[in-house]
Amino acid sequence: MQQRAAAFTPVEGRAVQNDDFVQVKLNGTPEGGGEPLQAESVLCHVGAEETMEPFNENLRAPNIGDHKDFDVNYPADYPDAKLAGKLFHYSVDVLGSRQEAPRIER
Repeated sequence: MQQRAAAFTPVEGRAVQNDDFVQVKLNGTPEGGGEPLQAESVLCHVGAEETMEPFNENLRAPNIGDHKDFDVNYPADYPDAKLAGKLFHYSVDVLGSRQEAPRIER
């Protein structure tokens, strides 16, 4: 709930780093066929515990406008049955980056 109410400021002039929220367009193709994943705009919290490490590794350091290709091997017990136990090949475009604005305590 706190994150939904947080204010964000755009990040410009530097590469993506931990604690940034990176906006990406992604296409994911499962190895061996199956239903692809496509999203025009996904917000990924880089370096966060809930973000899978392949996303952290590959989204840390690119700049806005960069393109990355990488694989994610989902564990068999992954909560989403469409992804569980599968290897997905991702093609990702970095659309933007923002960071949470500092909170002012009153």
